[in-house]
Amino acid sequence: PTVSPSLDPDTASPKLALSEDGKSVRRLFFDQELPDVPSRFDQDPCVLAREQFSAGRYYWEVQVGHRKAWNVGVCLESLDRKGRIPKAPQHGLWALELYKKTFWALAFPRVRLHPPEPLHQVGILLDCDAGTVSFYNVDNGSLIYTFSGLSFSEPLRPFFCLWTHDPTPLIIYSDCQPPEAVSSPQSQVPESMRTLLQQDP
Repeated sequence: PTVSPSLDPDTASPKLALSEDGKSVRRLFFDQELPDVPSRFDQDPCVLAREQFSAGRYYWEVQVGHRKAWNVGVCLESLDRKGRIPKAPQHGLWALELYKKTFWALAFPRVRLHPPEPLHQVGILLDCDAGTVSFYNVDNGSLIYTFSGLSFSEPLRPFFCLWTHDPTPLIIYSDCQPPEAVSSPQSQVPESMRTLLQQDP
C-alpha cells in the first residue's frame, strides 16, 4: 500500500517553501506574494499533498527530524483553509502534533502521547475501508496511535504543518517499506504510551 505523496503548491501557505519535486517543505521567515486562491492556507503554515484517497489502504512516511513543532496526518478535502485551522476530528483533521516538547494525538479530547523513543520519522497508514488512521515510529516499527471507528464522507488528503523556523526541511519519503506492525494495525495504544486528558491544555 506504499504511496509517495507530492505537496500541492496551490494549497501551500505563503509561509512555506516547497521543493521542486514536491517532496520537502521549509518554513520561511517571511510571507511570499502568492495568489490568494480558495485552496490555499492563508494563515497557518500548512500544506496538503496532491493525492486524494477515498478507498483502499495507503502508507507513507514523513521525516520530521529534530523539528520543534509540527503536525502530520490526513484531512478532509473540505477542511477550511482560511484563518486558524480547527485541529480536531470533528472539523475533518486526524493528525499527530509536537508542541512545546510534548506529543499529542489531535483526537477529541486530545491525547497526550509518551513515545518510549525519540520520534524522528513518522509512518502513516490510512485504511479508508476500515476507517482507521495509524501512526508509527519508523525507527523501531512501533505503533504510536490509531484513530479508529471513522467514517469518511469525502476524499482525504495528506496534511502537513510546520510551526517553527527549523533549519532542516520536513521530507516525504518515497519507496519506503512499511514496518512489520503495519501489516496488522492495532486499534488500541498501550496505556504506557499515552495519557487521556479530559480537556485541552
